[in-house]
Amino acid sequence: MSDMKEIIVFNLENDQDLVLAHRRSMQLGEMCGLGLVAQTSFATAVSEVARFMIENGNNSSLHLSLNKSRNNRSVICASVNSPSLSTLNVSNSNFQYARKLTSQFEISGTAVSISSELPKSTNINQALIDRCKQVFKSSQAISPYEEVKRKNTELQQLADNLVESENRYQELTGSLPLMMFTLAADYHMLYANPWFLEFMGKSLAAIKQTNWLDWVRTHHMETDFGYLKVKLEQKQPIQLEVRLSSKSGELWHLMSLTPQLDANGQLLQWFGFIVNIHAQKVVDQTLKDNQELRTIREMMEIREKQLDETILELNRSNQELARYAYVASHDLQEPIRKTQLLADMVLTKYSTQMPGEALDLLTRLKGSSERMQLIVKDLLEYSRLNSGPVPVNEKIDLNKLVQTAMANLEFLIKEKEATITVLETATVTGNALQLLSLFQNLLANAIKFTAEAIRPSVVITANTIDKNNSKTLKLAVDRQWLCIQVIDNGIGFEQQYADRIFEVFQRLHSRKQYEGTGIGLSVCKKIVELHGGVIFAKSMPGNGSNFTFYLPGE
Repeated sequence: MSDMKEIIVFNLENDQDLVLAHRRSMQLGEMCGLGLVAQTSFATAVSEVARFMIENGNNSSLHLSLNKSRNNRSVICASVNSPSLSTLNVSNSNFQYARKLTSQFEISGTAVSISSELPKSTNINQALIDRCKQVFKSSQAISPYEEVKRKNTELQQLADNLVESENRYQELTGSLPLMMFTLAADYHMLYANPWFLEFMGKSLAAIKQTNWLDWVRTHHMETDFGYLKVKLEQKQPIQLEVRLSSKSGELWHLMSLTPQLDANGQLLQWFGFIVNIHAQKVVDQTLKDNQELRTIREMMEIREKQLDETILELNRSNQELARYAYVASHDLQEPIRKTQLLADMVLTKYSTQMPGEALDLLTRLKGSSERMQLIVKDLLEYSRLNSGPVPVNEKIDLNKLVQTAMANLEFLIKEKEATITVLETATVTGNALQLLSLFQNLLANAIKFTAEAIRPSVVITANTIDKNNSKTLKLAVDRQWLCIQVIDNGIGFEQQYADRIFEVFQRLHSRKQYEGTGIGLSVCKKIVELHGGVIFAKSMPGNGSNFTFYLPGE
C-alpha cells in the first residue's frame, strides 16, 4: 500500500483504550461509507488485535488511516504498532479470529495491519481526509477517561514545545558575543551562557553555587559596593563600567542588571549582561590630538551606541518574555486543574463501581496530572516567544478590508445589533492578512466591550498626515502615512491603563464579565509596529474609546 493518510493515533494501555479503539474504528468506517456489517467486522478485528497487545503489556499504539490498495481501491486501514511485536506469538487466537473477519490482514516488522475495502463510490480526497480529522478533533469525548487522556496529551505536547523553545533560546544566547546570566533574589546565580562560563572557567552546575556579589568582590576591586547595594535593594536597573580580572589580565567591561518583578512588585530574579569594552577604554586613554585616532574614536562611538541599543532591546525583550512566562504559568494551570477535577469526579462518583485495577489506574493518572502541573510551571518560567519579519508591500482598499472583517464577525454583529461606519476610504500598504487581523480585533473589542442596554456603534476614519506630523510621531518621513481612528461607544476605561491594555495577557475585566484571552490588543500593537507605525488609545469610563494608529498609505 502507498499514499497513507493518517486520521487519528492513540496509545493502547488499558481496557478503556480498547473501548476507544472499537468505537473510533466504527466511527471512521461510518464516515467513509462502510455498511454496518463491514463496520462491525473491521472494528471487531481491530479490537481483537488491540486486546492481545494490551493483555501482553506491550507499548503499542493504534493508527487509523485512509489508503489506496495495490489494485488502487480505497481502503480503511488500522495499524497496531509495537516495538516488541517480533517477540510475541503471532499465531494466537485473537489474531486468527481477526484474520477471519477481514480480507486484508498483514504482520510485518513492528506492525499488524488490518484493512477493509471501501465502496467504489467513496473517493479518498483531501476534503474527506480533512473532514474525518476535524470530526475526531472536535467530537466530544466518549468518556471522562478520554477527556483526561486528551488533556494529558495536550499538556505533554506543550511541555515538549517549551523544552524545544528553551533550547532554542539557550542556543541564541550562546551565539551572541555577550556574557549573559540570571540571578535569584538572593544573588545566587541561576544561569550563565557559554561566554560567561568560559570567562569564569566554571561549569553551569558549579556557578549555581556561586553568590554573584562574592564573585564581583573577587574579580573587581574598585566597585562601590555601597552604591551597588542601594541599587539592588531599590530593585532598580544598574549599569556600570567595571574592570574584571580574567586569564588575559584586567579588562574593562560594561555590566548591566535589570530586575524582573511580579505583579505585586516582588523581586523574582535579575537579568544581566556583561560586554567587553576594553578596546574602547584603551582608545579613550590614548586619543589626544591625532586626527586619525579621532576618526577611529568616532567609529567606536557609533559601534558603542549600536551596542547600547542592542543591550536595551535585549533587556526589553527579556522583560516581555519574563512577563509572558510569569502570567502564562498561572493561566495554563486551568487545563491541569480540569484534568484533576475530572479525575476526582470519576473517583468520587464511580469508585465503588469500578474494578480495582481501573481504580488504581485512575488514581495514578491523577497523580501524574499533579506532577505535570509542577513540570509545566518550571518549564514556563523560562519560555520565550519569538516572531519574524513579514512582507508589507500589498496595496489594500481600507473599505474592503473593513467589509471583510465585518463578514468574519457577522454573528457577533447581528447578536449585538452593532453598526459599523467607514466615513473615509483610503488605500493602505501592508500585509493583507495581518491588517485584516488588526481591524477584526479592534472591531471585536469595540462590539464586545459595550454595556448591555447599548447597541454598539463603531466609526472608522482615515486621513493623510503631513511630514511634520510624521516626524513628530517618529515615523519614516520618506513615505506617506494614514491616521486611522476606530471610535466606539463602549464602556471605556481609565486613561491610566492606556499602555497596559496593549501588553500580552493584560485584562481590565474578569472573564466572567467579558470573554477574551487578553492578547487581542497586543496583537494589534505588534501588527502596527511591524508596518512601521504606532498606536494609541484614548478613553473614559462610560464614554467609549478611540484607538488611533498610523499605517503606510499608497
